Amino acid sequence: MRMIRNGLFGSWAARIGLLAGCATLALFGCSEDHSLDSVKNPADPSVSGIEPPTPSRLSADVSSRTVTLDWDLSDDTHANEVDRYRIYRLEPTDIAFQRVDSTDAPPIVLSGLDNGTIYRFRVSAVLKNGLEGNLSSSISATPGIFGIVLAGGDNSTNTRDITITAQSTGGTVGVKLGTSSDLTSASTRPFSTVLSWTLDAVDGEQTVYAQFIDAQGNSSPVVSDSIVLDRRAEILSVSASPLDVAPGETVQFRLDADEPFGEASVVLGSNERTITLRDDGTSGDQTANDGVYSRDYVAEEDLQIFEALVTGQFTDQAGNRASPRVASGRLTVSQDPTPVVLGAPQSSTPTEITLSWSQTPDAIRFSNYRVYRGTSANVYTNPARRLLTEIFSIAQTTYTDTDLDPSQTYYYVVEVRDDFGNGVPSNEVSGRTLTNTPPDAVVLDTPTEVSEDAIVLNFSRSFAEDFAEYRVFRSLQADVVNDSERRLLTRITNAATTSYTDRTELEQNRTYYYVVVVADEFGATAASNVINATTPDRLPTPVDLSEPSSVGETSVLLSWTTNDELDFERYEVRRSGTAGVSETSSLIASISDSDVSSYLDTGLTENTEYFYRVFVVDRGGNRNGSGEIQILTGNADPAAVVLAAPSEQQGAQTPSVVLSWGRSSAHDFERYRIFRDTSPGVSTASTAVRSILDPSVTSFTDRDLDDNTKYYYRVFVEDDAGGATGSNEQSITTDNRPPTAVELVVAGTTPTSITLSWTENANADFDEYRLYRGTTDSNISTLVSTFSQREQTGHTVFVTLGDETVYFFKVVVYDRDIVTGERLSTDSNVVSGQASAN
Repeated sequence: MRMIRNGLFGSWAARIGLLAGCATLALFGCSEDHSLDSVKNPADPSVSGIEPPTPSRLSADVSSRTVTLDWDLSDDTHANEVDRYRIYRLEPTDIAFQRVDSTDAPPIVLSGLDNGTIYRFRVSAVLKNGLEGNLSSSISATPGIFGIVLAGGDNSTNTRDITITAQSTGGTVGVKLGTSSDLTSASTRPFSTVLSWTLDAVDGEQTVYAQFIDAQGNSSPVVSDSIVLDRRAEILSVSASPLDVAPGETVQFRLDADEPFGEASVVLGSNERTITLRDDGTSGDQTANDGVYSRDYVAEEDLQIFEALVTGQFTDQAGNRASPRVASGRLTVSQDPTPVVLGAPQSSTPTEITLSWSQTPDAIRFSNYRVYRGTSANVYTNPARRLLTEIFSIAQTTYTDTDLDPSQTYYYVVEVRDDFGNGVPSNEVSGRTLTNTPPDAVVLDTPTEVSEDAIVLNFSRSFAEDFAEYRVFRSLQADVVNDSERRLLTRITNAATTSYTDRTELEQNRTYYYVVVVADEFGATAASNVINATTPDRLPTPVDLSEPSSVGETSVLLSWTTNDELDFERYEVRRSGTAGVSETSSLIASISDSDVSSYLDTGLTENTEYFYRVFVVDRGGNRNGSGEIQILTGNADPAAVVLAAPSEQQGAQTPSVVLSWGRSSAHDFERYRIFRDTSPGVSTASTAVRSILDPSVTSFTDRDLDDNTKYYYRVFVEDDAGGATGSNEQSITTDNRPPTAVELVVAGTTPTSITLSWTENANADFDEYRLYRGTTDSNISTLVSTFSQREQTGHTVFVTLGDETVYFFKVVVYDRDIVTGERLSTDSNVVSGQASAN
């Protein structure tokens, strides 16, 4: 039997009829007279008094084809009476909720659902007596497949900022992200299929967790994905072995990056070749995926490198590019070139031999031909051999050797060289030049035109058929032909030109010797007779002495123009303390290099005038002086004097300090200035005590000072240019003397008071006033008051009304020794006073 109660389905047991004594109770009635009102159902809340509680605060966690429901009870007073819970579901095509499952206690997992479908759920509680309560409020949930993919599915990344690809069903509005599977405290961000995320700043594997939230607040299971953060790649070592091979031979390259799945290569030389290395156990790599990249490389025929750097390059799986690393050894791939065959030499003139050879067939390795010559056999191994030429065209296979000696045998070898300096010699051949006859000598005339800067030469003409040139030689020795230091003045290639004027660096008062040599086209020569000529002498040109640009306290930099005369002997720098520098003035420098145009004169006296001239002296002893300049050296502050420890003059009427110091040695002494202060750091801003103009006076007595006062002193030495230097600082404390007495007067009286006034004590070491009172002028010992402020110069003494006593007063002034702390005192005058009559 089912009844509808409060719009919900409740189950009332059929035992109701049995309790009423009827086997069957139905809508068709009963033979006995049992009315419905007489039935007492123990499950009826009106009978049992228990209302089933309603589930509340429903929540749903969704996953693939699964929804997990959880709830609380709105009233848990009768929670122990609940037998079970019934689950009702509404699908999009349903009209009403259908009961789909039950459970003894929450939560409950509902499986077999369709992903992406929106379901609504309600829950009711059923008591142990069978009574079912109200349905809860409904909750929506959409099961689906949830997941995240980091950085597009890459296993690793070299950047902290990555994207997260999120997979979820429709209806997802939010997502929580974190580095822990517990996302309770994680904030919810708006859902997007592409999310941004920043990894922790620690290299290594990192896991990101995610939980998706739908519009009803339901949460998906926590999903995760992992990725390796790798921001650094490093090459541990690079090697090549062997390091010297020929084309076609094998070199093994090895690069240890300690990191598999990357890309490695080596570069030979300056980008000559790039060789890709492997880490897959092939092509010479011994172990796959061990982070060691290798390659057995067969050198190509066209590869030619010499001591080339082998530079390793590596990029790891995350895209990090390691710093290139250079192997410790250098690689050479080369093969000697093919030698050529040198033919027999041919000589067509007394000074030439022509060579020819076969062309090398090795164009790949060819760099150049080198032609060597010697005067004896075994040219290639002779260290004295001569390299005649280098030919860089492989097709040029001839060379003519010129400027040879006639009738002379020469030996030759042609070497083929490659780009790396490897060379292979040809066979050796020898050849002999033709014989040559020298030309007739010309006659050189005695010069008739001679000056200090020109000598004119004239000679006879050569009529040799193979004339090449006249060579005019000059020497300082009579044997011009054999003088190794003779000078070739000119070459004259026109046989008709038979005169020459020598203007080349002639010196005055010098004898020169000349020879004219005739040379033919084949190098044969004939020398003329020797003639000589002597140049006249004259005074040297003076230099210009400039005003100094740098004048110091004890030095001056002198500069002048140079003298370029060939008979230059020396510069003489002379100095005087007065105007009129002459050749007899003090010689401070003798300079034999004509290119030297400055001199630093040191050891001068500061603040002093000096006069200078520079004299040019030639080899003949002639002198010529520059103009005279005058300079004043810079002023230097005078040396400080040493101030002795001061003393106090005993018996002086006022405090007086005796000062003494060492005598100043300044040559430009102006005066002593004595400065005083009552604090350390005496300067020219302190009190100026005395100025003393006599440098021999080295003592002074400073009078009328304050007693019991510390004074600081310095003595400054001043020169006549305004420079000043202070001595060391000394200090002294004057002896303490009794303070000055004050003048006491009675300023006024009243029937109950006597007012006193006194002058202010001006002593710097003042400590206090003390006012005493007595009834006689011989015994004033009662202390009235003490005053620590020197400005306190008055006091009123109060007496009893009607007191007619005459009182005597005095003020005692105290000071305090700044060194020992002891005190001295002085009494004022005595005054008397009496309260005025009422």
